[in-house]
Amino acid sequence: MAAGFYLDRGSLYAKFRTQKNGRFVSLRFYSGIIIEDETQFTSGKVPSCTDQEIDKKIVSIRQAINDVTTENDPFKLNNETFTKQINEKLKARKLANKKADPFLSQTPFFTYADMFYQKLVAKKGYDNAKSINTAINLVRAYKPKLSFEEIDKDFDKGFLDYLEGLDLSKNYIAKMFGNLSRILNEATVDNVNSKLDYLQFKHEREEADNVYLNEEQLQAIYELRFDLSGDWKADFIKYTGWKEVKGWTEAQYKDSVQKCVKALENY
Repeated sequence: MAAGFYLDRGSLYAKFRTQKNGRFVSLRFYSGIIIEDETQFTSGKVPSCTDQEIDKKIVSIRQAINDVTTENDPFKLNNETFTKQINEKLKARKLANKKADPFLSQTPFFTYADMFYQKLVAKKGYDNAKSINTAINLVRAYKPKLSFEEIDKDFDKGFLDYLEGLDLSKNYIAKMFGNLSRILNEATVDNVNSKLDYLQFKHEREEADNVYLNEEQLQAIYELRFDLSGDWKADFIKYTGWKEVKGWTEAQYKDSVQKCVKALENY
């Protein structure tokens, strides 16, 4: 959940709240910034200030909060540790700016992308998230160190050339760019990404010829039976080819295996 920014008698503070499985946490960060003319400030999850210097500070704080809550379990933070880590992030960004290292002062892509993938796994299951993870890994292979600010027209061309060099089909490439756009859309909604060049990324699909099996091959598939052991984690690894998913319960493994088997039977 994105943090909200508010004023208390002209003093700017941020409030981060989230809940999970009936648990709720609320954390506050007091910035020390004073805004004398409150009409200059727009509060909420998309804060802004007509004073450009203050507005830059608000953006930096918002990015630092996102980094801290992405890298840590918010339920293990309190106001003191929350404030300490945010200040450390802000100090690191300030130092990076002095050293003229643009990447260190920008917003990392993979921190958010990996978090988005894990949320998708928890919400919709491993199979639905698999394609997203493939896209993330392809981007990581192309550019291991990437910020949101670098995802522009030059990135579009370079990543496309990289994928074409892997001899991937146009439809597969279009799907990977679609997955990337899905992540960027969510990051934009969460106020993590402000670079909108990706909206101009256009990669068309093409009609593909379908290759069909003969009757003997279809009959062999139809008669195939799945030998489930009842150890749902083991069956999950066996029939999906994936490793165990951190934090998954036995019920989640069972649900995923049953869906996988049903899909294979339908095929």
